[in-house]
Amino acid sequence: MKITILRYLLFFSFMIFLVPMSMVGQTESYRGYRVHLTQLKVVKESSQTFEIAYQAVNTGRQDLQFGQSQEKELAQLLVSFDPDFDKNKILSKYRTQIIAALKNADYAIVAGKIGPKKVMEVAMNEVVTNVEEPMVEPVLDDTTEPVTTTAPSANNATDNSSPTMSSAAVPSDDYYNPANCPDLRIESIRVLKKNRRSVTIEYTIKNIGKAPANLIGKEKNINDNVAVKAYMTSSEKLNKGALVIGGGYVGNRDKNDGMLLPDETHVSTIKLDIYNMTKFTPMVILELDTFEQVKECNETNNKNHVKVR
Repeated sequence: MKITILRYLLFFSFMIFLVPMSMVGQTESYRGYRVHLTQLKVVKESSQTFEIAYQAVNTGRQDLQFGQSQEKELAQLLVSFDPDFDKNKILSKYRTQIIAALKNADYAIVAGKIGPKKVMEVAMNEVVTNVEEPMVEPVLDDTTEPVTTTAPSANNATDNSSPTMSSAAVPSDDYYNPANCPDLRIESIRVLKKNRRSVTIEYTIKNIGKAPANLIGKEKNINDNVAVKAYMTSSEKLNKGALVIGGGYVGNRDKNDGMLLPDETHVSTIKLDIYNMTKFTPMVILELDTFEQVKECNETNNKNHVKVR
């Protein structure tokens, strides 16, 4: 009996020693603080500062409280931006300053919700140069994720041009990090109504990514929303013999200003002319976001099919 107890004591002593040793050199685990900035727009500028209107989406698993008193907690904050942000070469130069200004804001966002429209002031004369931030390999599970922040290039440090000027730029690689980008797919598809000439199809879009996706355009009508194209085919897969039979746009989404948050769904419908379909082409395939309006982690999973004939 004494020998058995002694063995247990030795085992637990060894484990207590082993666990801290196994953590040496590892990065701190991501705690679920993640935010996506959208609708960024410069509303005021001076020689030293500029103000940005924006909305923040809490895409993490925990409620977010911004402010200087939360500096320690916000050190684990992962920030992503709308694709248009990287197209503005001058504005994207101040990425680090924008993130710092965001952390100093004084408000909170519940997990999975969109915050109110806000304005923050960013100092242009604090461009960070010659700073090398640690690169962390992406962690793809749901418990630990890296925190990556891109410092501005040293070549842009002396450029005092207006932040409202924009030009084409290569998007940052971190947008394609699976922990940082949206991913749309047609989750389900079914026939609502059919006659000899037409068919009305209902399809459900789901965002299986980690960042919100904007389904609607800037206009009030739907003509600049995410597009959908329809094909008639002989099989369940899109091939060279597929024929385009129509298209349309995703219906307007009032919730969350048109943004589809991670794990959310949106239902829309499309009416198609099937008069020329035969028993040899019984399938309709829908392809979502044909103009690649939404920059996704995976652009190859946007199709689904339904048998019509």
